[in-house]
Amino acid sequence: MVLDTLNQTPNTAHMARAKQHLRDMVALNREFWTRVATETDNNHEWLPNDAQHSALGLPVPPGTGTAWLAVLDDLDALLTGQKLVPYWRVSGSGGVDISAMFDDPRPIDLMGWVQGWAALPYLKQGPLVSTDSLNAFDTLMSGQTMLFALYLN
Repeated sequence: MVLDTLNQTPNTAHMARAKQHLRDMVALNREFWTRVATETDNNHEWLPNDAQHSALGLPVPPGTGTAWLAVLDDLDALLTGQKLVPYWRVSGSGGVDISAMFDDPRPIDLMGWVQGWAALPYLKQGPLVSTDSLNAFDTLMSGQTMLFALYLN
């Protein structure tokens, strides 16, 4: 069932809207954390800055906004094609262009991706995204990355 689901041609308009939605989420997070940084009160903060405390009782480590924005910067770089996802079949400075996958969606033939031929339309040379910002965020969140990713969005 999963293989048949992946092997269907995605709706191009839906993929374009999904890509724009993700880019809007990144832009709104940037605006949000800029505003949070300017707050001076400490009154019932849902998402506190480094000088505030969370009203929810969930400890938010200092540097959370900066670390989260670094993760989102990587996501935005992937969505715009400025960075590529490493792909095991490509050596050197090449990888999968996630932006192209949204712009020209095709069925995902899982075995074709394992073999390599299905990835060919999306492979290009360029800088690769690293896991540095995600690892730094994970370390800051004491391994509760998914919880905080949901909480911060």
